[in-house]
Amino acid sequence: MAAEARLSAVKEQSESAKAWGAEWQRKYQSLSADTKVAVGKATSQKERALKHAQAREDSMRAEYVQRISEKEQETKEFTATVEASERHYAGLSTHLNDLEFKTSEQPEESERLWSELTHVQQQLEGTESQSITLRRDLEKAEEQKSHAEQRMNECIRGVEEAEHMRKIAERDSKRAIEAAGKSRAEEAAEER
Repeated sequence: MAAEARLSAVKEQSESAKAWGAEWQRKYQSLSADTKVAVGKATSQKERALKHAQAREDSMRAEYVQRISEKEQETKEFTATVEASERHYAGLSTHLNDLEFKTSEQPEESERLWSELTHVQQQLEGTESQSITLRRDLEKAEEQKSHAEQRMNECIRGVEEAEHMRKIAERDSKRAIEAAGKSRAEEAAEER
């Protein structure tokens, strides 16, 4: 009778141990499946984020390079126009001096020359005014170019910071995967 009771108790313990082992096996498989899904999601999200960040960086870089190139071209054109205007101004000044000399030396032509002199003075004033306007436009274009360069540098710094954060997230993801693997190994060891 006592032997049967012991045998029955041993059977119960054996069945309980089997049930406990089966439960832990199920938990391990569930944790393993969850870990695989989490790792897959993290990898997919990381790849998507990296592609998005790279595409955004390329787009911003191309846009700002184009803007800076346009501003450089504008600056060159303004500079050329200002230089041409200054040459024209110098030519008119020389012509004005010549006319003043002729007026003082040849009284018979003075009326015609005074009329021409007045016309040249008006042209000279117009050219000087245009030169001032062009110089202002040139300064404005240079300011816009400088602003575009600053914005590009800010965007590049933002992209670099995002890349740094991505690397940190990647490192944390790797640690989580390693921790999950270690946890699985410990559970497997406990089951044995």
